[in-house]
Amino acid sequence: MRIHAKINHVLRQIKQILLSFFCASSKGTATAETEPTAETEPTTETEPTTETEPTTETEPTETPSDEILLAPVKIGWQWGYINKNGKIVINPQFEDAKWFQEGLARIKRGRKWGYIDKNGKMVSKPQFECAENFKEGLARIKLDGKWGFIDKSGKIAIDPELEADKAEKIAIKPRFEEVWGFRDGLKRVKRGQKWGYMDKAGKVVIKPQFYYAAPFQEGLAKIKLRGKYGYIDKTGNIVIEPLFKDVGWFQEGLAPIKLRGKWGYIDKTGNIVIEPLFEDARGFN
Repeated sequence: MRIHAKINHVLRQIKQILLSFFCASSKGTATAETEPTAETEPTTETEPTTETEPTTETEPTETPSDEILLAPVKIGWQWGYINKNGKIVINPQFEDAKWFQEGLARIKRGRKWGYIDKNGKMVSKPQFECAENFKEGLARIKLDGKWGFIDKSGKIAIDPELEADKAEKIAIKPRFEEVWGFRDGLKRVKRGQKWGYMDKAGKVVIKPQFYYAAPFQEGLAKIKLRGKYGYIDKTGNIVIEPLFKDVGWFQEGLAPIKLRGKWGYIDKTGNIVIEPLFEDARGFN
């Protein structure tokens, strides 16, 4: 019995020693495996200050004027402009104000129109009876009953053959009864009862000589002479003789024409490719 008691006592001691050893080992292992400081330290890998710093890319002072969105609003009896946050950026001071187009907007003081930029700076003082939005760098204006075009510097760009108005400090005074917008680099102008064409430099490239002239499309424009319609090219040469009662624009190389009361189609050489058989006809697209 004494021997068994001694054996049991020795076994209990061995068991306690083994338990102590395994507990110590498991604690040490857990500490080593879950310690994040050395292996999983994120500060060097995910530091955003050098890679994702946005200040140089999105600095608002670098934003082009066309990207600054302003809207005209009326407060009391006068118009000004606000930004998208609702903040007034151009104080109400105009009788009327229109949308910005190509960085400039029409404003009205009294009975005259002028233009401002998005900083509220007056680019062209109110002096025009009528004014339209800018398109391709030019805007149509009416001065002293005549139509012309103004560029974005505030200078009127009109045929240099026309007289200057030094008293008004305007480079060239408009002298056309009607002026229309650009199409294919040319605009239509009317002097007296005749129509011609002008380029963007203000030079008359096709003198007013037609009773009607349409915008250019696909390199040709329909014109009217002696009561009939034909077509000219951009040099003013008649490429399809005025033989038709009515015509349309060229689209996809063909144009509708009216001959002997019916509509058909011609190509750019003037050849009839679809006989006039129809009550009406329009362009291909």
